[in-house]
Amino acid sequence: AQIVMDRTRTVTATFVPANLASPISDDFNSCALNTGLWTFINPASDGTYSVNGTQLQLYAPANVSHNIWLEGNRSVRVMQPTQNGNFEIVAKFQSVVTQRYQMQGLLVEEDSRNFLRFEVYHDGTNTQLFAARFLNGTPRAVISGVILTSGTPSYLRVTRVGDQWSFSYSYNSTDWTSGGSFTHPLTVTKTGVYAANHGTPPARPAPAHTAIVDYFFNSAAPIVPEDGNSAGNFTITVNKVGQGT
Repeated sequence: AQIVMDRTRTVTATFVPANLASPISDDFNSCALNTGLWTFINPASDGTYSVNGTQLQLYAPANVSHNIWLEGNRSVRVMQPTQNGNFEIVAKFQSVVTQRYQMQGLLVEEDSRNFLRFEVYHDGTNTQLFAARFLNGTPRAVISGVILTSGTPSYLRVTRVGDQWSFSYSYNSTDWTSGGSFTHPLTVTKTGVYAANHGTPPARPAPAHTAIVDYFFNSAAPIVPEDGNSAGNFTITVNKVGQGT
């Protein structure tokens, strides 16, 4: 953009990925959610989200279940339109699950009754990897019982090739461990990230959970450098024509 500096001006530049294929990578390197890309979904009407310049935070408050199971999808989430093709998505989480039935993960959706859930959750003793498919509103676990001895992994990855789905995790974005795979037909329309919780009050109320998402990447088109350079900055070159500073 060419801007004539003939008076004092305030200029804000908003950078978005130049990626026309979906899913679209986002490192949430802004002070506002890109609502042209993402839709915030809050079924219980009590969750919130915030963007702080480097992270997306999704908050599921305590004492109310924001589970994804027989009652449908009550998670606090953001979703974006996604093409129905092969893809691989990676999300980096900077939050950990430490209390029973805190959950965070990735969603792949056809519609509100047909979707896939990929997550890590805490069972009260261990952190586990979990995936489920929802067919006409009926859930079924497809990956379960995978106990993560090193706690909450920072990176979750979902790979789709046709009707084949693979779920893997990493603690450093370099060394990946397979959590499992399964076959399920799905006409994909949306993908996204979520925070969730569950409890059975009054004995075991749902614990609050904030999922902190550093980025959501299409592996074929990541944002490089993520959050700018190593100092977290971008460079702008300003050229002066004529007088002025």
